[in-house]
Amino acid sequence: MKHLFFLLSFLTLSFFGRTQMTSSASVREGLYGGLSVGYFHYKTSWYYHRADGNPAHDNYPVHSLNRAVVSLNLEKKSLREVHNIHFDLGGELLFGPTGKAKGTWLPDDDVISSGGWSAGLNAYVRAVYVPVAETKGLHLFPFLSLGPQYMFLHNNGKGTGPYASEAVYDYKEGWNEGVVLLAGSVGVDLQSGSFVLTPEIRFGLFGWSSSSWEPGGGGATMDGGPGFTAFSVRVAKKF
Repeated sequence: MKHLFFLLSFLTLSFFGRTQMTSSASVREGLYGGLSVGYFHYKTSWYYHRADGNPAHDNYPVHSLNRAVVSLNLEKKSLREVHNIHFDLGGELLFGPTGKAKGTWLPDDDVISSGGWSAGLNAYVRAVYVPVAETKGLHLFPFLSLGPQYMFLHNNGKGTGPYASEAVYDYKEGWNEGVVLLAGSVGVDLQSGSFVLTPEIRFGLFGWSSSSWEPGGGGATMDGGPGFTAFSVRVAKKF
């Protein structure tokens, strides 16, 4: 009799365990579309040489570029499951309607551009921890993401500070920079029904940058990989 009781108990727990796992997966799996707003910061490092020694023989400019970014997101959640870890696949269209840049190599971190815009693409694979949970109420799904990002950054060169305004730097003409990154992120999906709120911290692991900036009539070359940090909040809905 004892053995029968234990067997029935085990089968019952196993059944409910599977039901809860299935319910937890079904809460989030599917295709989602979303809109996010965020603050993105890039740091690019450059090198250029001046034969006339003005302002110096060898120069190592560092640019700090800040952007307010709006993005459109499409994501397939729970594309694959390995126990409690679910894998998502997503992509974003990034657009920054405004932004400011400073030359941290200049005195007082002089402003080198008072405005500009940016546009780019981001794709990622996301590993999400999905605990056994009931289908009702608010669900918290922490995650870690990894994927490539490209961002085009236009700087208007207007409103430059007293040092950046000097003709020798050629900031006032405006210029473009491009950044390619392998980017990561950590965050959490806060899901209730078909709606998801996602705060997310983003960071760059390594990458490359290019620039149309020509100080003193010559080009600048990359001096070390770009830096990237960001914070964003997305609202998404299941289709």
